[in-house]
Amino acid sequence: MRQNARDFYRRKRQPKDAGVTLVELLAALAVGSLLLLGVYAITGLFTSTIGVEHAERSIDRQADAVVQFVERSVKDADQLTANGTEITATRKVVESESAPAKREVVTLTLGTGKVSRRCVLYDADDTSLPCTSPKGDSDLEVPDLLDTSEARADLRTLVLTLRFRVPGGEREVVRVVPLMR
Repeated sequence: MRQNARDFYRRKRQPKDAGVTLVELLAALAVGSLLLLGVYAITGLFTSTIGVEHAERSIDRQADAVVQFVERSVKDADQLTANGTEITATRKVVESESAPAKREVVTLTLGTGKVSRRCVLYDADDTSLPCTSPKGDSDLEVPDLLDTSEARADLRTLVLTLRFRVPGGEREVVRVVPLMR
């Protein structure tokens, strides 16, 4: 038995042994590359799925913010018109019984990346005055909002068709704002 053990260690490596080792090395390298490629593919799939879900949630939050901004701006309006990208709400402002009524006009504009609110107060002679309403002039930043968004007023509702920029194109969100009259 000792003789067999010594012969094993004394034996020289043959060229055919080296070839087998090279083939095994290439096969192991190919299998390792395929496994690594599979890991990258699975990771990329999850990453893209997570990215799409994040974009969807972001668009929903932005649409909700626009709806709340519009609702607060047109609340208590006596007259409401909406045509295209502009919403105009008019309401009477009575400061006292002896003073003449004034008219407050709030104009909302749906633009790229923001919704703008402008307020003008008119006296009985249609002279414009600075708006004293807490609504005032302000802008709501909506990063993904496109200027192709639209608003339409019906008898009891305001329909907002909001278009947002998303990876790979645009997404349209329709929201209905009920009006209390």
